[in-house]
Amino acid sequence: MMVQVTERDEALLAWLDVVRLADMDAVRWALGAMSGAGEPVSLRRAQQWAARMIGTGLLDRGRVAYRDGSIVWATYLAIGKPAPNLFRQTTRHEVAVATVSARYLAQGFTWQRDRKPNSPELVLTIRVEARILCSQKQRLCVG
Repeated sequence: MMVQVTERDEALLAWLDVVRLADMDAVRWALGAMSGAGEPVSLRRAQQWAARMIGTGLLDRGRVAYRDGSIVWATYLAIGKPAPNLFRQTTRHEVAVATVSARYLAQGFTWQRDRKPNSPELVLTIRVEARILCSQKQRLCVG
């Protein structure tokens, strides 16, 4: 069976690359946003999209004890990143962020994840600047 991956599918997988994981509520809103509707699609439609993407190997899902529904994420095949650990302390936060992100998308905004600096020089520069700021603040407070 051959499944066609549309531009909307690619856009949604790119969004999942940013937010890392999402529940069906966030997927509903994100699908609506990617379709230009500005409102969520039905839960059934979101589930059908997820099932289609899981069938292609581009999406995977899991379930954690404290949630009623599934959590989905883009697979290594789709984004080149390993599956997230659903048992981390931050999973609830990441799901909540995805929901907020999807609602912002539906209103026409963009969403970008904060990135960690990649180069050691940049990290060193940030640390040096932070030390300078701290020493200046101490001088202002003391002097």
